Amino acid sequence: EPDAVIVDWHLPTMDGYEISHSLHNSPTTAQIKVLALTTPDL
Repeated sequence: EPDAVIVDWHLPTMDGYEISHSLHNSPTTAQIKVLALTTPDL
């Protein structure tokens, strides 16, 4: 299991909020830290 994940906050199909919510709602991944970033230049 990773200690942390980095995600783009504005993804086309599943955004960073949904990924974070999914991880934190699962007992096996709830402790994983999520760093969400975004930029209009990507």
